[in-house]
Amino acid sequence: MDIFVKRPVIALVIALVLLLSGAIATKKIAVLQFPQVESTSLVINTRFEGSPAAVVQGFITDPIERVAMTVPGVDYVDSKTTAGQSLVTVWLKLNEDSNAALTELNTQLNQIKSEFPAAAEDPSVTLQRADRSGAAFYLSVDGGKKSRSEVTDYLQRRVSPRLATISGVQRIGLHGERNPAMRIWLDPVKLAALNMPASEIWSALEASNVIAALGKTENDQQQINLLSNATFKTTDDFARLVIRKDQNAVIRLKDVASVELGEDTGTETARTDLQQSVFIAVWPQPGANEIRIGDELYPMLENINATLPDGMHISIGYDGTKYMRAALTGIFTTLLETIVLVGIVVLAMMGSLRTALVPLVTIPLSILGAVAVIWMIGFTLNLLTILAIVLSVGLVVDDAIVVVENVARHMQQGQSRLDAALQSSRELLSPIIAMTLTLAAVYAPIGFVSGLTGSLFREFAFTLAVAVLISGLVAITLSPVMSARVNPEKGREGKLTRRVNDYFEHLRTVYDNALCRVFGWKAQLLTAACLLSLLMVPFYLFSSKELAPVEDEGGIMMIVEAPATGSIEYTSHYMDSVVNSLEGLEGKTGIWQVVTPSNGFGGVEFVDYDDRRQSVQELLPQLFQILSGISGLKVFPVLPPALPTAGQFDVELVVQGPDDYLTMVKYARQLIEAAYASGQFMFVSTDLKIELLQARLVFDRDRMADLGMTMESVNSQLKAMKFRTVR
Repeated sequence: MDIFVKRPVIALVIALVLLLSGAIATKKIAVLQFPQVESTSLVINTRFEGSPAAVVQGFITDPIERVAMTVPGVDYVDSKTTAGQSLVTVWLKLNEDSNAALTELNTQLNQIKSEFPAAAEDPSVTLQRADRSGAAFYLSVDGGKKSRSEVTDYLQRRVSPRLATISGVQRIGLHGERNPAMRIWLDPVKLAALNMPASEIWSALEASNVIAALGKTENDQQQINLLSNATFKTTDDFARLVIRKDQNAVIRLKDVASVELGEDTGTETARTDLQQSVFIAVWPQPGANEIRIGDELYPMLENINATLPDGMHISIGYDGTKYMRAALTGIFTTLLETIVLVGIVVLAMMGSLRTALVPLVTIPLSILGAVAVIWMIGFTLNLLTILAIVLSVGLVVDDAIVVVENVARHMQQGQSRLDAALQSSRELLSPIIAMTLTLAAVYAPIGFVSGLTGSLFREFAFTLAVAVLISGLVAITLSPVMSARVNPEKGREGKLTRRVNDYFEHLRTVYDNALCRVFGWKAQLLTAACLLSLLMVPFYLFSSKELAPVEDEGGIMMIVEAPATGSIEYTSHYMDSVVNSLEGLEGKTGIWQVVTPSNGFGGVEFVDYDDRRQSVQELLPQLFQILSGISGLKVFPVLPPALPTAGQFDVELVVQGPDDYLTMVKYARQLIEAAYASGQFMFVSTDLKIELLQARLVFDRDRMADLGMTMESVNSQLKAMKFRTVR
């Protein structure tokens, strides 16, 4: 490698390339909390309104499951069937191509659509990251005096399109939204008097509320398209709709019904504490820089708030990058501290600032070069890759220290700067390559581990290996040139260097004397070594084990389960008890919830860790004790996972058998009782959404009117008999 010593410009160019490419990469590389993991699920949602769960299972869920299992790359398929809805989740294997699987699944579903009942809706397929159950940001919307339908309409037209323009945003979703809906309440007495069925009104609405293209008219100068617009926009438009016209009279909709502008029923309700709200969910693209998204989101939100109608306000309800920023700031601080400490040690050991510059220059070059390489191969800056960079700081200086000391030795023997650098580079070329490859070979195999662990730590291992390889490159190219320039003439040592060398010489003498004395206690030393080695077995067996520690992210999640036949009103009613029971919790800033008819999820947000006395790990048992006393719902508090995972719980089991659902329920309950009896489980839940008993009551409104009965009185009587109505 004489060329780098004889032509130092080449070595400088290599160093500048590493420096500049690393600086550019730091601006463009994605910043995430964890490495990107291709863990994807395909969610197939099919509605069949008015059908019981058994019918939906046989005609919808079973055919979908059958074709879903044939899609390449599928790990397993699970489903949840309730009255009127089929929800099939297709879990793909780790790092499978989700786009190819989505295309194949859509093709398979199109082939079996003819098997579905005519009244069933077409299946809708949603691609969902299995390792991220929620969005990165949730924005809470305070509508002021506006209704939810008005807020939803404004957000869909004015706010969501603007948020979607942020670089790296995949999609914008709304939770708890309600679309505007025209409510037409029929009067059964008037319909009966006119002998008018409800289907006649439905036909009139279908025939009248349309837009039709009639053609066009043109002359020599212009052409005009003709359009018949018979759409209704206001309640008065609907009220004046002609239902029936004969020789005697014209019957309009307002004659047999009342019309009002309302909202659709919706499938979920979003709440902040006890107040209904609308949440805007901001989903990042896989591998996008989430911190950069947040940096663009905050100022854009200020501009949007300045243009909102009076009374409306949008605030940040949940920011998933807060903990990420704090964690990355902490690890960057550790990186700077490591560089300073290594620099101090190198300076103290070498005794000269000039000679210490050679290994110290290696640190930024190796780090920036490693960042450039991992950016080019598609890695990101995350907790694990930055941890690898922190660990590499102490490794990358070794080769440079060997080079500078060897050059100084040759200069002390009377060689010139050039000759000393040439001789040193020739002697150390093979050892440096061997040292570098050996270190890289120690860490690289971690990147070839399979499963989730391998996917997470692959970037850690390769980043560490790349940093070591680049340090070897710098030691071969730049270090000999710098060593020849920074070492004093003929290798003369300064006063500080001589004092450091004298100290190490004295330390070597003390160590030699101690070693000679220890050799007289060989039997005792071997016995102690054997005992200490054997202690590894009990230490390993009785030590707590986990893949990664659970950190305090300033919040506790809540998983909510309601009866399978529940309604949104039922779940919301009992969620009021949940919110009220957590009112006096220390450090609580708010409770957000997304409620559906049979389940829901939410979270309790706390002040920063430094501003409260208890960590979330200490608060978790308190929450469990409080929430276990809530009747009507099962609410389970959980901490966010330490590493990306596709499940909500530590252990999830699937019980399969040839028996029917009612028999399987007994087996599941036996397992739950055994789990609780073992004393090792704090919470065990089942996901058996089965209609054990459901009666459908059809009422004749005309007869009810003749008897003076109302639906409210019927509901009251049913509740008195311990029945719960869902519609």
